[in-house]
Amino acid sequence: MILQILASGSRGNVTYVEEDGQAILVDVGLSCRETVRRLKMAGRDPQALKGIFITHDHRDHIAGARVMSRTFGLPIIISDTLYSTVKNTVLKDVPEILLYSLGNDIPLKSMNIHPVPVNHDATETVNVVISNGKYTLGIFTDLGTVSLPVKTYAATTNLLVVEANHDLVMLKNGPYPLQVQQRIRSNYGHLSNDQCGKMVVDSCERGHVKEIILAHVSENNNTYHLAYTAVSHYLTEANIDIPLYVATQNQIMPEFYVK
Repeated sequence: MILQILASGSRGNVTYVEEDGQAILVDVGLSCRETVRRLKMAGRDPQALKGIFITHDHRDHIAGARVMSRTFGLPIIISDTLYSTVKNTVLKDVPEILLYSLGNDIPLKSMNIHPVPVNHDATETVNVVISNGKYTLGIFTDLGTVSLPVKTYAATTNLLVVEANHDLVMLKNGPYPLQVQQRIRSNYGHLSNDQCGKMVVDSCERGHVKEIILAHVSENNNTYHLAYTAVSHYLTEANIDIPLYVATQNQIMPEFYVK
């Protein structure tokens, strides 16, 4: 199974997942044009995609999904609850919708998607665990708190993508008004570097995590170096030595083989 993050951050999120020739995108928060450009830069053929999975309806995750779907005839995989709120707006007139209800897996030809509901200030937000029956990856971003289901499913992954959104000091001293700061810090906001560090240590100690990618790093309230350093500290203190990477907003990550 292959994972490649094409963009990660508050200006747009797109992740490519492939197994046995079947490829999907998890979220399309960039424009269709920019998503296609990055796919081609990564050596991927947009025509070969089989679908788009939407985690929630914030613009940085869904902005380009409608045009991508209409341009390439791609089905949108989305929860029934979420679709009911976006079917006449950002997903109007898409060619095909594959609906699911929370609590149910989405079996595709070569992979299985398990949505994990999380706390976030959107209509409905899920994180995803994707498995080919042997290996598992998880994408855990846009969650305000680390719930028991999040802990449980994160520990099942071999490749763990998890947000390290903000540094608390930078957030406090940054440009955002107090109300926005409170929203980010809340149980319906985003994980701080410290929350991320504790989560990855727990996942590594309880499960089979072999690689970690930090994602959704804020450009205003964090730095890539600070996120990496903070989470590395937690891993070192726990005597955990596994590869740690950081996904960025503007650069395509190398492909990762989940094994």
